[in-house]
Amino acid sequence: MINYNNILDLNIEELDVLGDAYQGYANILIEENKISNLPIIASCFVIAATYKSFLNPKSSMKYFKKAAKYYLEDNNRYWIVCAMCSNDFPSNYLFKHFFISNKLTLNKLSKIEMEFFKNFFNLDSDSKIDNGRPNFAGRLNIPEKLYIDALNEIKQLTPQNLNDSSLVKFTMLFERFSEVTYSLKSDSFHWNLVLGNFIPVEPETIAFSKLVLWNLSQTKIDLEDIFKQIELNEIAKIPLNIALSFSTQR
Repeated sequence: MINYNNILDLNIEELDVLGDAYQGYANILIEENKISNLPIIASCFVIAATYKSFLNPKSSMKYFKKAAKYYLEDNNRYWIVCAMCSNDFPSNYLFKHFFISNKLTLNKLSKIEMEFFKNFFNLDSDSKIDNGRPNFAGRLNIPEKLYIDALNEIKQLTPQNLNDSSLVKFTMLFERFSEVTYSLKSDSFHWNLVLGNFIPVEPETIAFSKLVLWNLSQTKIDLEDIFKQIELNEIAKIPLNIALSFSTQR
Protein backbone atom coordinates (compact mmCIF):
# COMPACT_ATOMS: atom_id res chain seq x y z
CA MET A 1 0.00 0.00 0.00
CA ILE A 2 1.27 3.47 -0.92
CA ASN A 3 2.31 5.53 2.11
CA TYR A 4 0.69 8.86 1.26
CA ASN A 5 1.39 10.11 4.79
CA ASN A 6 5.12 10.14 4.09
CA ILE A 7 4.86 11.37 0.52
CA LEU A 8 2.61 14.34 1.36
CA ASP A 9 3.62 14.96 4.99
CA LEU A 10 -0.07 14.87 5.88
CA ASN A 11 -2.19 12.72 8.15
CA ILE A 12 -4.28 10.91 5.56
CA GLU A 13 -6.57 9.45 8.23
CA GLU A 14 -7.46 12.98 9.37
CA LEU A 15 -8.11 14.00 5.78
CA ASP A 16 -10.50 11.09 5.47
CA VAL A 17 -12.46 12.32 8.50
CA LEU A 18 -12.49 15.86 7.09
CA GLY A 19 -13.94 14.43 3.91
CA ASP A 20 -16.90 13.14 5.93
CA ALA A 21 -17.38 16.62 7.38
CA TYR A 22 -17.46 18.28 3.96
CA GLN A 23 -19.96 15.81 2.51
CA GLY A 24 -22.09 16.24 5.64
CA TYR A 25 -22.17 20.00 5.13
CA ALA A 26 -23.06 19.50 1.48
CA ASN A 27 -26.05 17.37 2.50
CA ILE A 28 -27.22 20.08 4.90
CA LEU A 29 -27.13 22.62 2.07
CA ILE A 30 -29.02 20.22 -0.21
CA GLU A 31 -31.87 20.14 2.31
CA GLU A 32 -32.16 23.93 2.07
CA ASN A 33 -33.12 23.48 -1.59
CA LYS A 34 -31.64 26.80 -2.75
CA ILE A 35 -30.27 27.25 -6.27
CA SER A 36 -27.64 29.63 -4.89
CA ASN A 37 -26.18 26.71 -2.91
CA LEU A 38 -25.34 24.63 -6.00
CA PRO A 39 -21.70 25.78 -6.44
CA ILE A 40 -21.01 25.40 -2.71
CA ILE A 41 -22.55 21.93 -2.64
CA ALA A 42 -20.51 20.86 -5.65
CA SER A 43 -17.32 22.30 -4.16
CA CYS A 44 -17.91 20.51 -0.84
CA PHE A 45 -18.36 17.19 -2.61
CA VAL A 46 -15.15 17.77 -4.61
CA ILE A 47 -13.17 18.44 -1.44
CA ALA A 48 -14.75 15.41 0.25
CA ALA A 49 -13.94 13.23 -2.77
CA THR A 50 -10.36 14.43 -2.89
CA TYR A 51 -9.76 13.91 0.83
CA LYS A 52 -11.28 10.42 0.66
CA SER A 53 -9.34 9.41 -2.48
CA PHE A 54 -6.25 8.25 -0.57
CA LEU A 55 -7.89 5.70 1.73
CA ASN A 56 -11.42 5.15 0.41
CA PRO A 57 -11.54 5.20 -3.40
CA LYS A 58 -15.09 3.85 -3.49
CA SER A 59 -16.41 6.68 -1.30
CA SER A 60 -14.31 9.16 -3.23
CA MET A 61 -15.86 8.15 -6.54
CA LYS A 62 -19.34 8.41 -5.01
CA TYR A 63 -18.68 12.02 -3.98
CA PHE A 64 -17.12 12.87 -7.33
CA LYS A 65 -20.34 11.63 -8.92
CA LYS A 66 -22.38 13.91 -6.67
CA ALA A 67 -20.07 16.83 -7.41
CA ALA A 68 -20.56 16.23 -11.14
CA LYS A 69 -24.34 16.24 -10.67
CA TYR A 70 -24.39 19.61 -8.90
CA TYR A 71 -21.82 21.24 -11.18
CA LEU A 72 -23.93 20.11 -14.13
CA GLU A 73 -27.07 21.58 -12.54
CA ASP A 74 -25.12 24.81 -12.06
CA ASN A 75 -24.01 24.79 -15.73
CA ASN A 76 -20.38 24.62 -14.68
CA ARG A 77 -18.16 22.71 -17.10
CA TYR A 78 -16.08 21.37 -14.26
CA TRP A 79 -18.74 18.67 -14.00
CA ILE A 80 -16.96 16.64 -16.68
CA VAL A 81 -13.73 16.50 -14.65
CA CYS A 82 -15.63 15.18 -11.63
CA ALA A 83 -17.66 12.76 -13.75
CA MET A 84 -14.53 11.25 -15.23
CA CYS A 85 -13.18 10.68 -11.73
CA SER A 86 -16.40 9.01 -10.61
CA ASN A 87 -16.38 5.90 -12.84
CA ASP A 88 -20.14 6.32 -13.05
CA PHE A 89 -21.08 8.99 -15.55
CA PRO A 90 -24.37 10.87 -15.26
CA SER A 91 -27.00 10.52 -17.97
CA ASN A 92 -26.05 13.34 -20.31
CA TYR A 93 -25.92 13.68 -24.09
CA LEU A 94 -22.11 13.84 -24.06
CA PHE A 95 -21.69 10.55 -22.27
CA LYS A 96 -24.29 8.73 -24.35
CA HIS A 97 -21.82 8.84 -27.22
CA PHE A 98 -18.53 8.50 -25.36
CA PHE A 99 -18.01 4.77 -25.80
CA ILE A 100 -19.62 4.26 -29.20
CA SER A 101 -16.29 4.24 -31.00
CA ASN A 102 -12.69 3.66 -30.03
CA LYS A 103 -11.47 5.05 -33.35
CA LEU A 104 -9.01 7.90 -33.14
CA THR A 105 -10.16 11.24 -34.50
CA LEU A 106 -8.63 14.72 -34.62
CA ASN A 107 -5.12 14.79 -33.14
CA LYS A 108 -5.44 11.01 -32.58
CA LEU A 109 -7.96 11.62 -29.79
CA SER A 110 -10.99 9.38 -29.30
CA LYS A 111 -14.52 10.70 -28.84
CA ILE A 112 -14.38 10.63 -25.05
CA GLU A 113 -11.09 12.51 -25.11
CA MET A 114 -12.37 15.09 -27.58
CA GLU A 115 -15.41 15.81 -25.42
CA PHE A 116 -13.24 15.99 -22.29
CA PHE A 117 -10.83 18.45 -23.85
CA LYS A 118 -13.57 20.57 -25.45
CA ASN A 119 -15.12 21.05 -22.01
CA PHE A 120 -11.85 21.15 -20.09
CA PHE A 121 -10.43 23.82 -22.40
CA ASN A 122 -13.76 25.67 -22.29
CA LEU A 123 -14.29 25.40 -26.03
CA ASP A 124 -17.64 25.72 -27.76
CA SER A 125 -19.28 22.50 -28.93
CA ASP A 126 -18.35 23.20 -32.56
CA SER A 127 -14.78 24.29 -31.82
CA LYS A 128 -11.72 22.32 -32.76
CA ILE A 129 -8.63 21.86 -30.64
CA ASP A 130 -5.76 23.79 -32.19
CA ASN A 131 -2.38 22.45 -31.18
CA GLY A 132 -0.75 25.68 -32.30
CA ARG A 133 -2.53 27.96 -29.85
CA PRO A 134 -0.84 28.86 -26.55
CA ASN A 135 -4.05 28.30 -24.59
CA PHE A 136 -3.95 27.30 -20.94
CA ALA A 137 -6.32 24.79 -19.40
CA GLY A 138 -7.97 23.96 -16.12
CA ARG A 139 -7.35 25.22 -12.62
CA LEU A 140 -3.65 24.43 -12.94
CA ASN A 141 -3.32 26.71 -15.98
CA ILE A 142 -1.18 24.29 -17.97
CA PRO A 143 -0.88 24.63 -21.79
CA GLU A 144 -3.48 22.51 -23.52
CA LYS A 145 -0.88 21.39 -26.07
CA LEU A 146 1.13 19.75 -23.29
CA TYR A 147 -1.92 17.67 -22.29
CA ILE A 148 -2.54 16.54 -25.85
CA ASP A 149 1.13 15.84 -26.61
CA ALA A 150 1.44 13.79 -23.41
CA LEU A 151 -1.64 11.74 -24.23
CA ASN A 152 -0.48 11.16 -27.79
CA GLU A 153 2.83 9.84 -26.44
CA ILE A 154 0.87 7.27 -24.45
CA LYS A 155 -1.16 6.33 -27.52
CA GLN A 156 1.99 5.67 -29.52
CA LEU A 157 3.62 3.46 -26.88
CA THR A 158 4.47 -0.15 -27.58
CA PRO A 159 6.53 -2.58 -25.49
CA GLN A 160 9.26 -2.12 -28.08
CA ASN A 161 9.51 1.68 -27.99
CA LEU A 162 8.87 2.20 -24.26
CA ASN A 163 11.72 4.31 -22.86
CA ASP A 164 12.28 7.71 -21.27
CA SER A 165 12.68 9.42 -24.65
CA SER A 166 9.20 8.27 -25.70
CA LEU A 167 7.61 9.92 -22.67
CA VAL A 168 9.18 13.39 -22.58
CA LYS A 169 5.93 15.39 -22.66
CA PHE A 170 4.20 12.92 -20.35
CA THR A 171 6.97 13.33 -17.77
CA MET A 172 6.93 17.09 -18.17
CA LEU A 173 3.16 17.26 -17.62
CA PHE A 174 3.11 15.18 -14.45
CA GLU A 175 6.06 17.10 -13.05
CA ARG A 176 4.02 20.26 -13.68
CA PHE A 177 1.15 18.68 -11.77
CA SER A 178 3.42 18.14 -8.77
CA GLU A 179 4.76 21.72 -8.76
CA VAL A 180 1.47 23.02 -7.37
CA THR A 181 1.55 20.55 -4.49
CA TYR A 182 5.18 21.36 -3.71
CA SER A 183 4.29 25.05 -3.69
CA LEU A 184 1.45 24.47 -1.23
CA LYS A 185 3.66 22.27 0.95
CA SER A 186 6.20 25.07 1.24
CA ASP A 187 3.74 26.83 3.57
CA SER A 188 4.25 24.13 6.18
CA PHE A 189 2.08 25.79 8.85
CA HIS A 190 -1.11 25.83 6.77
CA TRP A 191 -0.26 22.58 4.99
CA ASN A 192 0.36 20.47 8.08
CA LEU A 193 -2.79 21.74 9.79
CA VAL A 194 -4.87 21.59 6.58
CA LEU A 195 -5.73 25.25 6.96
CA GLY A 196 -6.91 27.36 4.05
CA ASN A 197 -8.55 26.64 0.75
CA PHE A 198 -6.41 23.90 -0.76
CA ILE A 199 -6.61 20.26 -1.73
CA PRO A 200 -3.59 17.91 -1.93
CA VAL A 201 -4.33 16.72 -5.48
CA GLU A 202 -6.38 18.44 -8.17
CA PRO A 203 -9.26 16.39 -9.63
CA GLU A 204 -8.26 17.37 -13.15
CA THR A 205 -4.97 15.49 -12.67
CA ILE A 206 -6.92 12.38 -11.63
CA ALA A 207 -9.30 12.75 -14.59
CA PHE A 208 -6.40 13.02 -17.02
CA SER A 209 -4.75 10.04 -15.36
CA LYS A 210 -7.93 8.07 -16.09
CA LEU A 211 -7.46 8.88 -19.78
CA VAL A 212 -3.88 7.65 -19.54
CA LEU A 213 -4.96 4.36 -17.94
CA TRP A 214 -7.73 3.81 -20.49
CA ASN A 215 -5.16 4.11 -23.25
CA LEU A 216 -2.64 1.88 -21.48
CA SER A 217 -5.33 -0.77 -21.12
CA GLN A 218 -5.26 -1.12 -24.91
CA THR A 219 -1.59 -2.10 -24.78
CA LYS A 220 0.53 -4.66 -22.96
CA ILE A 221 2.04 -1.85 -20.88
CA ASP A 222 1.02 -1.11 -17.30
CA LEU A 223 1.69 1.80 -14.97
CA GLU A 224 4.64 0.12 -13.27
CA ASP A 225 6.31 -0.28 -16.66
CA ILE A 226 5.99 3.48 -17.12
CA PHE A 227 7.40 4.25 -13.67
CA LYS A 228 10.42 2.04 -14.35
CA GLN A 229 11.30 3.97 -17.48
CA ILE A 230 11.01 7.58 -16.34
CA GLU A 231 12.22 9.64 -13.40
CA LEU A 232 9.04 10.91 -11.81
CA ASN A 233 8.87 12.28 -8.28
CA GLU A 234 6.54 10.54 -5.83
CA ILE A 235 4.05 13.41 -5.69
CA ALA A 236 3.78 13.41 -9.48
CA LYS A 237 2.78 9.73 -9.32
CA ILE A 238 -0.12 10.37 -6.92
CA PRO A 239 -2.91 11.12 -9.44
CA LEU A 240 -1.91 8.11 -11.51
CA ASN A 241 -1.95 5.84 -8.47
CA ILE A 242 -5.32 7.23 -7.35
CA ALA A 243 -6.76 6.70 -10.83
CA LEU A 244 -5.44 3.13 -10.72
CA SER A 245 -7.12 2.50 -7.37
CA PHE A 246 -10.40 3.85 -8.84
CA SER A 247 -10.15 1.48 -11.78
CA THR A 248 -10.23 -1.55 -9.49
CA GLN A 249 -13.50 -0.49 -7.81
CA ARG A 250 -16.93 -1.78 -8.81
